[in-house]
This record gives sequence, C-alpha cells and structure tokens, in this order.
Amino acid sequence: MGKSSTTAIFKEKLLKKHSHIVLLGEYVAAKEKVKCRCDSCGNIWDTSTPDNLLRATKYGCPECAKRARNQDWQSEIRVWLNTFRKDIVLDGELDNARSKTWFKCTNEECSHRWKTTFRSIRGADSGCPECAIKRNAQALTLPEGEFREWLSANRPYSELVKYSSSSEEATFKCLNPNHESDNLIYSQVPEVMRLQGRGLHGCQQCGWTENGKQFVADEKEKRNWMEKNKPTIIMGDNYVDTKTRCTFTCTICDYSWDTQIAVFTNNDAGCPSCAGVARVTEEEFKERLLEVSKGSVQIDSDYHGYGHKTWFKCLKTSCGHRWEIQPVRLTSASPTGCPACTPSGFNPDKPAWFYLMHKSHEQQIGISNNPIQRLSTHYRDGWSLIEVRGPGYGGNVLHFERCIKKWLREEIGLVEGKLENWSTIDLQVSSIAELAKRSDTENLLTLLE
Repeated sequence: MGKSSTTAIFKEKLLKKHSHIVLLGEYVAAKEKVKCRCDSCGNIWDTSTPDNLLRATKYGCPECAKRARNQDWQSEIRVWLNTFRKDIVLDGELDNARSKTWFKCTNEECSHRWKTTFRSIRGADSGCPECAIKRNAQALTLPEGEFREWLSANRPYSELVKYSSSSEEATFKCLNPNHESDNLIYSQVPEVMRLQGRGLHGCQQCGWTENGKQFVADEKEKRNWMEKNKPTIIMGDNYVDTKTRCTFTCTICDYSWDTQIAVFTNNDAGCPSCAGVARVTEEEFKERLLEVSKGSVQIDSDYHGYGHKTWFKCLKTSCGHRWEIQPVRLTSASPTGCPACTPSGFNPDKPAWFYLMHKSHEQQIGISNNPIQRLSTHYRDGWSLIEVRGPGYGGNVLHFERCIKKWLREEIGLVEGKLENWSTIDLQVSSIAELAKRSDTENLLTLLE
C-alpha cells in the first residue's frame, strides 16, 4: 500500500474520531509525529502521533484540551468560592490549576482586583489586600476616647498620661498601691497592652511580679495536691519551686524520676514506667536488642538515649554493614533490622501491584512487589488506601505508573519535592479507573491484571 493511500485511510479515521482536526502532512507511521490544524480554534501543532490522536486523546487539539481543563478548574473554583468565600470571585483565566490569576473583591465599596493563586486563598485563607490594609489602618487609628474606655474596664491600675495613637508608645502611670519602686511612670504601645495577658496590671513591673507568684507556690499546698490527686506518687524532699525539677517515686513499681511538678498539675501525667514510656538505660536497651536481633546487631558508638540516633553494626559474616538509627526503632513493636540485609526496591520481573492512596489535601500513587509491607509504611505516615490492583507483570505495572506520572507532571503538577503526590485542589479521584480515564490511559488498565 502506498504512502498516499495510507494517508487517506488515516485521514478517514481521523475524521471519524476528530472531525475538527485536519492533517497537514503525510502519514509515515503510527508513532511518527504529524502536523495538524484544529478548525475549532485555529491551532497548528506537530507534537501528536497518529496513534495518540486516534486512541488516547479526548479532544485531539492540545489547545482545546487546555481550554476544557481551564473551564473545569474555573467551575470548581467558583463553586468553592461561592460556598466558603462569598467575599471573593474569580475574575481571570488559568494557565494551570496552580497558576496565578485575577480575583475580585465582592465588597461594592472596594471591588479591588488582585492576582494570586487559588491555593493561597483556600490554604492560607488570604483575602482582598485592600480590605486588609483598611482594617489595619482602622486598628492603628483607635480614638483616644475608645482606648480610655477599654483601659478603665480592663486595666484599672493604669492611668493614661499621654496618647498619640494605638500604634505609638503612650505614657502611663501605675496606680497599684503595692507598686515596689518609686517610679510609677512607664511607656507602652496601647495595641500591645491590649494583646498582653497581664490581668489588671498594665504596668510591666507589677504585671511580671503578679505572674511570677505562680512559680513560688507554697510547698505544703503542692504536697497536699499530690496526695489528693496522685496518691500513688510520692514527692521527694528536694522540692524548690514549680520551675525546678524534683524527685518523684511511684509506689506501684518503685520507679523514681526527676521532673517538674507542673507535669502533674497542668498535664495530668502519671508514672512513666507504668505507662511504658520510662527512660531506657543503655544496659536495658542492649538486653532488648540482643533478644530482638538474635545477636545479629550490636551498638557501635556511644548511647545517648532511646530516641537519639546511634551507630549500629551488622554482625552477619556476609554483611558487616554500619548505619545510624534511633535505638527505639530496632526494638519497637515492629522493629527494623540491618538495611543492607533487608530486601528492597522494585523488581520488574516479579508480580506487582498498583495502589492509590489519600490523606488530607493530597493523593498519591505507587507500585510494589510486596503491597502489604509497602502500604503499612504509608499507613504510619497518615495515608489511607483507596484502591489496589494486581498482581500484574512487574514491567507492565511499571509502564502504567510511568504513563500516569508523566501525565501528572505535565498536566496537573506534583506536590513540590514529591515524585508521585498531587494536591486534591488540582485533582481528586475516587478510583484507579477514574484516574486512568482522566489521564486517557484506560486502554492500559489491562496491564494491571
């Protein structure tokens, strides 16, 4: 069959698939790029292959596809704004779901337009900058009369002597009869005074003195509190104040430790040994490591604590690997071992699974020869499974993942610093089939079986 007849056949198929696309060159092969023109928008491009035009693409023309995605993004953004942020409306176009675009303030007295990303509005809860400037300006121009009313109601021991604005230092006189020095005059920014938690004392000296009384609480009062609320824990004789560590002993397990009494009065803590979180000494850890590792791992540096990284060495004859890790990870409920001895990595020659997961504001994909082990790692990081498919031939599963990731990078955008995570603001799917449909890779789903 000649080139012209092959080109004619392709044109006929292209007409049935995309009636608005015109072939401008000759058909060479299914994987050879051809030059085309879109009669709908006038776009001319030469980056598509005949195979892609007939089988994988929904719109054919990349510009039409971009405009369709743009309309979808704008529709989703407008629905969200109308539901959660009626003070803002979308007022511009989008290059991609994360690009900056124009937004407009719905306040008729403002109607300011500014350029930002939808992520900034949704994630950082930002709004109209002009309205924010006006609010700040109003806060900085609090009338003296209003401030005097606030001062009288909230700081009765402070008398206003000189006032310029709420953002500039003002002069005050302390009216506290128990003021400890002769200097009753002090300076403070009114807005700072309103934000401070010094109770009735606006004066810095009286305020800090009042707040500091809690740290010299009566020892008898604290002991009575411990006897009433923590009867199984005995406070030692070395109590000084609430800031200084004191010795406590548990009458149930005889464990003794030093801590501040505030951990009991403020946090309702108990005996760390009974709770299973007591400090693990080097001798105790070595005993646990010997039991868990069957003598195959030994500590190879100074021990600084159960949660501080330490060097270890594998004693297996065929290994001898040395690595740094937290001791707790080697003797926990799900202990790790020597990383050099643990089989890892993806093997394309073995059966494999493809999975889709999600957590707050993110989704991700991945592949694994051992899904149970791999998913358990993601579970610890807060991920939840949406769907897993397989087993399929590892090489085929890897090819499917690469096609999806390529589409994500080019069309959606990945979370910065990640290789397979994307924001649900840009894309949210409920199944692998939906992901394949959105990425025009439905014909590759059989590779996962």
